[in-house]
Amino acid sequence: PPGAAVVKAVRLRGSAPGSAGAAVTEVVWHRSAVPEDLREHLRVLGARAPDHSPDFALACAAAVMYSDSAVAVAAPPGAPARRLAALVGADVALRLRSQSVAAFFASLFIDLAEAAELRLCGWDLFHGHLVAFEDDGVADLGILFHAREHPREFTNRTGPLLPICAPEVGGDLDPRRGTTLSIEDEDYRHRNFLWLLSENATFRLEVSTDEQASLLAAGSRRFFTVDEGVFGTQLGTICFFPGAFSTSGEPSEEYDPAVPAAPGWRPRGEEDAWRSVLCVPSHGFSPDWHLAQALLRLPGLLDEAQVSDLVRRIPGLDACALEVLGGEQGEDPVSGTNMRRQRFGTSPSQRTAFLAAATKSLKERKAAEDRDAQRKRSEAAGVLAARGV
Repeated sequence: PPGAAVVKAVRLRGSAPGSAGAAVTEVVWHRSAVPEDLREHLRVLGARAPDHSPDFALACAAAVMYSDSAVAVAAPPGAPARRLAALVGADVALRLRSQSVAAFFASLFIDLAEAAELRLCGWDLFHGHLVAFEDDGVADLGILFHAREHPREFTNRTGPLLPICAPEVGGDLDPRRGTTLSIEDEDYRHRNFLWLLSENATFRLEVSTDEQASLLAAGSRRFFTVDEGVFGTQLGTICFFPGAFSTSGEPSEEYDPAVPAAPGWRPRGEEDAWRSVLCVPSHGFSPDWHLAQALLRLPGLLDEAQVSDLVRRIPGLDACALEVLGGEQGEDPVSGTNMRRQRFGTSPSQRTAFLAAATKSLKERKAAEDRDAQRKRSEAAGVLAARGV
């Protein structure tokens, strides 16, 4: 991928003379050691079974890395969580399973903000894209941080330049609220930073020349946005909102993403850091995740009619998605497949009973769809025959 030359340049801590031609500057060496839990996530990512699709492997990797507990960000108007909705870009987000990994990710944001003189807030630095890739056969993880995210001209990417907090952009939900940034700023192009697990350092990527344009996202050259897709497999967006959640885990009434965190802000411990980090998997939420969430809201065993209704309502649920329900626990208790299976409880008999009913429902639905398609083809053939075609 185009990002491969950048990764090699990062490891040389110099310039990338290859096809991408990105200069690598301003190294930030991080004080916190990479936690073992994060190295374990990388091992799970590399352990892809050859008979499984990449989507299956990604869903397994997400099951290991992300907690299943959803944090609602599409809150009712006026609720504190509503302030995060435009930034997260999803109705719900997840937290990391490991508090040590969350605390480490939080430290990366804090170190970078201090070293590059960025603000930790919704219009500057609040997110990074987690990617996995191989370099010379060695697996690695990276985070592409996008700072200076919401300049005044942000709405001008795909439409007219609108005033900040205009009704067309959601009023006070406008992510530009409070911004002091403009794409005309001399240092605006200094907004892309790449952290590598193998180096435990973050590097600023220079992308201001024509030669470096291959790294930029389509239509974003004016905004100097490096495309995270050029670095490998996208695993998710990591968002950091310091102080956004109370000790109960609920959004704080006082938190406002338009207001930068105070200089020197630090979490009060791993749990506080864990609450401040939200994640949205790049592949979205797998069908078995939606199914497990729905089952949590339903009491006891379901009859066939309830199972059929549930199967109908879960987007993308098919035989492949249901296969995670079958079988016994494997030898590795933290494997992705096992953790996906644990979403449905530990009783093999209950899982087997639900799998049988759901599989029957899917077959019936498929047969009904086939009959409907055949009926439509017959009707179309009849119409053509009547016209003498």
